[in-house]
Amino acid sequence: MATIKELREQAANVVTEARTMLDAISDKSTPEQRKEAEQSVDRALDEAGQIEARAERQGKLEDAEKRASDAHDEGERQEREAKRPNMGTGEARQGGDMTYRTAFHEYLRAQGQKGEMPAEARAALELGYTTVEHNVFKKSSLRDMKPVGNLA
Repeated sequence: MATIKELREQAANVVTEARTMLDAISDKSTPEQRKEAEQSVDRALDEAGQIEARAERQGKLEDAEKRASDAHDEGERQEREAKRPNMGTGEARQGGDMTYRTAFHEYLRAQGQKGEMPAEARAALELGYTTVEHNVFKKSSLRDMKPVGNLA
């Protein structure tokens, strides 16, 4: 299928041809020649109108497809936002309880520079405790992590 630009160029060419046919009519033309040329011009203008109508329809269709695609993308974005734990749409994590997880995120944001972290986050990391499946584990080496209590 031709693009909108190609259709408009095609319509412009037909109009140019119609202008050429109309300009070809001279004072020396017979009434039959004049009538035939005018009919040709009318047919060319009708054809140009039909081509422009196709271009207009195609433009409207592309606009509708874009709106549908944008709406679908927005729906997917909202679904992803809704799946984020403990966060509303467009909500950034502000304040609240400082957990080991949020403290670790602060550590990452500070690119490992503890001096750049909030004091509360530094304190949470230095405690060295984390909750995993309702058990409290004391920070030691990764190999010998042992439960020290149960939160349940």
